[in-house]
Amino acid sequence: MPFSLDWLADAYLLRGADVCDRGHLVINGNSHWAPLSLSRDLRALICRLVTDHTGPA
Repeated sequence: MPFSLDWLADAYLLRGADVCDRGHLVINGNSHWAPLSLSRDLRALICRLVTDHTGPA
């Protein structure tokens, strides 16, 4: 899933995006995305959805 860098910057400033202790992008506090690469035009971060690991064990 590509996330545009402009969108990520806005989301981070508005507290809609964060980074967890494992380096995953966390969107709205409920979905974790592992960064894989930048898009060819260097305008988006390409990520894959991963299991949320922050809940109760």
